Amino acid sequence: MKNALYIIILSLVFTSCLDEEKITLPEPGEASPHIVDKWEMETFFFDGKARMDGLTGRFDAHATNPQGNYITIKSDQSMKVQFHPLEIEFVIYIGPIPLTRTVTLETELIKEGKWYKEGDQLQVHSVNGEMMTNFEIERLETDRLVIIPTNPEMFIEDDFPIEIRIEDIWISFKR
Repeated sequence: MKNALYIIILSLVFTSCLDEEKITLPEPGEASPHIVDKWEMETFFFDGKARMDGLTGRFDAHATNPQGNYITIKSDQSMKVQFHPLEIEFVIYIGPIPLTRTVTLETELIKEGKWYKEGDQLQVHSVNGEMMTNFEIERLETDRLVIIPTNPEMFIEDDFPIEIRIEDIWISFKR
């Protein structure tokens, strides 16, 4: 019984030490070793409202080819983006039959920049300072990062026949 109590106490001490190590966060504005790595885009999904010919509905969209798009987050708080054009498939629900359209997103919004993490908030600034985006980190695991922009913004070509308003964007990456 005494040995069993000793083992339980040791395992509690060991577990509490591991927990402290896991939740140690950097100071605000300091680089986080937990997010530093090269991440490949796994999923790019967004949805919102759609309007066409006076009718209103909704849409879902996703990248059909996210592979090959990388974000390298470095410990010196710099970041680089390797961007390849994304084929975006839209499914628009206006009327009885869904309309499917595919467009190519060729606009590289950011090539390199700085990043700042505080808690579950991630802020990205382009090097030239023209663009700043805030993200909520929904999930940060050993092999997966899921972020949601808090100010979603995306550009669709002018010849897109449907007016859309993006409401949610969800992006996941894998190590």
